[in-house]
Amino acid sequence: MKTVIYLDVLLIVNFLIAYLLLRATSLLCASPARASRCMGGAALAALFTLSLLAPTMPLLLGILYKAGTAFAVCRIAFGFRSWRLSLQQMFCFFVLNLLLAGGVLWAAENAPISGMQSNNFSVYLPLSPTLIVACAAGVYLVLRVFVWLFGRPSSHQRMLTLQLHTPPYSPILVQALVDSGFLLQDPLTGKPALMIHYPYGKGLIPPDLQPFVQDFLQGGNAVPPADCKLRLIPCATATGTRTLPALEGVQLETVDDHCLASATPMLVVFTDQPLSAGQFQALIGEGLL
Repeated sequence: MKTVIYLDVLLIVNFLIAYLLLRATSLLCASPARASRCMGGAALAALFTLSLLAPTMPLLLGILYKAGTAFAVCRIAFGFRSWRLSLQQMFCFFVLNLLLAGGVLWAAENAPISGMQSNNFSVYLPLSPTLIVACAAGVYLVLRVFVWLFGRPSSHQRMLTLQLHTPPYSPILVQALVDSGFLLQDPLTGKPALMIHYPYGKGLIPPDLQPFVQDFLQGGNAVPPADCKLRLIPCATATGTRTLPALEGVQLETVDDHCLASATPMLVVFTDQPLSAGQFQALIGEGLL
């Protein structure tokens, strides 16, 4: 007997599931993502579930298809920063899907399941959409509790999610480490500055100035135009003093999703060196908060 599959229910339920799993992936990989981007990735993931109705693929092609879809979904949700981080996100998203499948089967183990269909590594169970979405929400909530209990690497490290904005360009989200020993200041105003890994902060820089910043970080010696907000700042690093490009007037708008009473303009310094092997994207001192 053939099972009737309602496409609208299939797409909506899988959209909600993928959205929750992408938020969970964001927690595990410390990869901040806007809700709108996660919705875009979830919409693509829902469309990929239509492979259930496609002709059966060979085993190898099916595996490559699932890996490719997971990679594409994560790229829409999180963008591309590095291959290592991208593979971490893809792996987490894939494993969370397996965890959810196990949770759904566990929740339905005492209920008769008829009409189960599988094709191209997709499984369809004629279960209540409410049950499936509740299981996805359960996976997300379990991870929220886990991160709340054990998420910080050590008691000496404090991580914050910051929203930075250079009008009229789109805001960006970064994970910043609060370091009491980080004392970088704007040499003109004496105010604390923020350091960010260039690939993560590229969106703050006007497009016409991005080639200059990238060339300078790669060893160039060009001087920024006099009428722009880009400056060169001497910074003390573990390998000695180094001059780095910096952008003034960047607005700090939110800290851990809490909106500030007024956007705080600040100096952002760009570095080409990953911060702590890519575990966080920015570095700030306690004086900035």
